[in-house]
Amino acid sequence: MPKFIKHKYKGKKQEDEQGGDIYDKDRQYKDIDLIKRALKYVRPYKWQFAIIMVIITLNAFIRVYPVTLLKTAIDLVEDPSTQVYEIYAVGLQLILFYLLGWILTVGNNYFMGYISQHTTFDIRQEMHIKLQILSFSYFDRRKAGKIMSRVMNDVAAINTLMTNGFPILLGDSLSIIYIMYLLLSYSLAMTLIVLLIAPTVIIFSKIISKRARRIYRRSRKSIADVYTKLEQGVAGMKTIKAFTREKESLEEFVEANRANRDVNIEAGKLMASVGPIFQTFGFLLLGLVFIAAFFFLRTAGTFELGAFIAFILLVLQFYGPINQLANFYNQIQNALAGGERIFSLLDAEVEVAEKEQSIEDHEIEGRVEFKNVYFHYEEGIPVLKDVSLRVDPKSSLAIVGYTGAGKTTLINLLCRFYDPIAGKVIVEDFEDDLHGSWSAVNCERTSDKVHDNGEWSLILGNDSNTNEGKLKYSKPPDEEIMTGITFHVFIEENPGEINITLQDGGGTIGLNVTEKSQLRFTSGNEWHDIVKLKRGKWHEIEIHDIDYEENTCDIRVDGEFKLSNIDITGAELDHVETVTIRCTGKGNGKCYIDDVGIKVGRNGKILIDDIDLRDYSLKALRGQLGIVLQHPFLFTDSVFENIRYGSDASLEEVIQVAKQIGAHEFIMDLEDGYNTQVRERGVILSQGQRQLISFARALMANPKILILDEATSSLDSYSEMLLQRAIEEITKNRTSFIIAHRLSTIRNADKIIVLENGEIIEQGSHEALIEKDGLYAKLYRLQFRDLELVEDGNAS
Repeated sequence: MPKFIKHKYKGKKQEDEQGGDIYDKDRQYKDIDLIKRALKYVRPYKWQFAIIMVIITLNAFIRVYPVTLLKTAIDLVEDPSTQVYEIYAVGLQLILFYLLGWILTVGNNYFMGYISQHTTFDIRQEMHIKLQILSFSYFDRRKAGKIMSRVMNDVAAINTLMTNGFPILLGDSLSIIYIMYLLLSYSLAMTLIVLLIAPTVIIFSKIISKRARRIYRRSRKSIADVYTKLEQGVAGMKTIKAFTREKESLEEFVEANRANRDVNIEAGKLMASVGPIFQTFGFLLLGLVFIAAFFFLRTAGTFELGAFIAFILLVLQFYGPINQLANFYNQIQNALAGGERIFSLLDAEVEVAEKEQSIEDHEIEGRVEFKNVYFHYEEGIPVLKDVSLRVDPKSSLAIVGYTGAGKTTLINLLCRFYDPIAGKVIVEDFEDDLHGSWSAVNCERTSDKVHDNGEWSLILGNDSNTNEGKLKYSKPPDEEIMTGITFHVFIEENPGEINITLQDGGGTIGLNVTEKSQLRFTSGNEWHDIVKLKRGKWHEIEIHDIDYEENTCDIRVDGEFKLSNIDITGAELDHVETVTIRCTGKGNGKCYIDDVGIKVGRNGKILIDDIDLRDYSLKALRGQLGIVLQHPFLFTDSVFENIRYGSDASLEEVIQVAKQIGAHEFIMDLEDGYNTQVRERGVILSQGQRQLISFARALMANPKILILDEATSSLDSYSEMLLQRAIEEITKNRTSFIIAHRLSTIRNADKIIVLENGEIIEQGSHEALIEKDGLYAKLYRLQFRDLELVEDGNAS
């Protein structure tokens, strides 16, 4: 057996540079991409948005034009020939303009509010829909409070950008353009002085933007932490009080709240500094204009008083939109930071996805098969390893094992809450030992060496660096068992690793060998677990060296490795994924073999009625499964609605199911019977009563496959006895999976499997397993010994 390098999982929670969990790290987007995505939500309300744009355009003109009227009024006052009605006319125009501005502002606020509420609704609805289809792995890596913060706080932030940011940006930009037009009409030279300050403002904005984005990212994460601590404090209040941890719980919340306060103070300081800095630029600009105006008045004498005052007022108005944009700039950065978190959720990969042409209408019979299934939640920590089992229709399978053996994970895969992450090369009843050898080969020919039982041949092409070739297995006399595995091999001079990666290439194996910086299988994967075969192992590794000569395609590997008692089918051999040769003693073009790894798999399957689970639509699959979990969840609704959840059953049908499992009597003893309102998490009910309601809910859909995950663990002895009788009756006509620690409840199961460290180590009937005297028998004896001790204690 070769020496395989195991991936070591350190287990320590890792955090990114901004204090967030690396498993919850958000994607980062360009500002323009965020803005485009945000505008997509405004598109359904384009007419309302168009009205807002018209109002903003008119407002920009109305905000600036009165300065021109004021100049006209001053010029009229200075002109001795001016008539009184002319001054009245100007004054009336000013009143009408301000009145029109007020009307437009009211209309703008109305339509902005309309769009704001609708876009907020649309984004939150889209996020909720996405949360419904995301795989369980997404929620495994993220806390509920942080997800809630995205849906509530971050949506409000991005909504500010859409409904306030864009209109302010457009309105102030139009005002600046119109002001510049008027300034140029009065004096080109003085306008150029005004523009001297613009590059400084732009450079300052660019510098401050990077810091602002970092701060607001931390701010969004910190408020999510506050939500998380609050949610945990409320949901876990009973446990907190039971362990008298109120003080510690408060301290944790205070710490999260303090962190949020501190980062918001930092953001506030930044916001507070931006305004005064822009004000300084504005006053500097105003001072320069006064000096320039005085110069022009003294020298040229052509600058009229009305024009001078109008110019000063326009400069102040020019500074106003810039200052407003600067103040709103912080809000924009805050909104963009929230947008990153929203779109990170919306763009999250759905790991358990439906096929485009999935099966919708297949009525399940109940035949279930696991084929060579592997699974892990965390890379490097296997939970299931090469699990294969078969359950016939309308039969029962009990799953037994220590805590952490993988029992619930097996059920999670059957419900397709997760997909298997790897499988095994599948071969049925291969009679002979299969020998393979790497022999001296070159560009022209294959090895002369032939074994009695067959040979693997490596046939290379003519390229000196990228060798195109074929991998072939044959038996004498030249009978090809399998061909069509083509590949490309890239070998660098003095290689440290040679990686050959097989990939599915449309019916053939396309083999891509990439640089080792892209493939690190020997240092980061569980070779030992992956390589372990169902009925055999790799052995007799005696490979010595590889010779490599520059500008040729000669490769020589001396020695051989062979397989014994293989469980491989030629048709499935394309699932060999990687051959890695790890070597030491690099130098002079020679590599001495230190290790060989073969990674096989990714064809682990779960079948129902001989159909891959992934071929069913999720609705068609889960709609025919009934699940009773160890810790049932009840909704804040009536008992009636909780039982018929997911169906439109009548009260009579609900009562019939409740009677079937022995829940009707206690339900009728409740204050309002089936109309009794269940409070949050069912606190008015005992754990056993909640379990019975959960059981009734599972049976309400008349499932073809019934799954009981420690369904009787929370029941008292009497309720368990009643339910056990019901279970025996109910499971007669449906396939059943039963996880139980109380082995007395599964004695009558058609088959029992025993899991240990993710592997099936025993299977059979209760009697067969007791006779085998393995782990099941040990657990059974321990339970009944404990029961006898309790009974003896009570008797004494």
